[in-house]
Order: sequence, then C-alpha cells, then structure tokens
Amino acid sequence: MEEKILTFNFTKLLKKKCRIKRVPYLLRLLREKVKRIAKVEKVEISQEFNRKVWKRGVKKAPRKIRVKIVKEAEKVRVEPV
Repeated sequence: MEEKILTFNFTKLLKKKCRIKRVPYLLRLLREKVKRIAKVEKVEISQEFNRKVWKRGVKKAPRKIRVKIVKEAEKVRVEPV
C-alpha cells in the first residue's frame, strides 16, 4: 500500500467551464489526473472528500485541492488531507 499527498490547482481549468457544471467537471478532471499518476484504471473518491468538494455547492468549486492518494493493488482511493 502506497500513499502520496498531492495538491491540484484547478483555477485556470474551472474558469473555462460553465458555472453550473464546475464541481462535476472538477471531479472528472481529478479522476483522470489520479489515473495518470497512479497508473491504475479504478479510482474511488471517499465520501468525506466528496462532501468537502460539494460543500459550497455546484457553482463554487474549490480552486486548489490537497488530497491523499492511497494505492491498493488494482484501485486507488482519494481522501482529503
């Protein structure tokens, strides 16, 4: 089991997206980036992390996100720091 702590900056990418679709778009981007970094196909986002991202609603997505990536065999789990 491996653990990494990473910070993702989504400021420029979220400015291009319609306000109503920002949080779902951010989660999709996060999954893609984690897949590339961990070289795994299955990415699970923890419920606690999901709540943290959705806390301010669909329009106000967080600009920077610090996450802990836990790699287990064939899957990766994303948790808040």
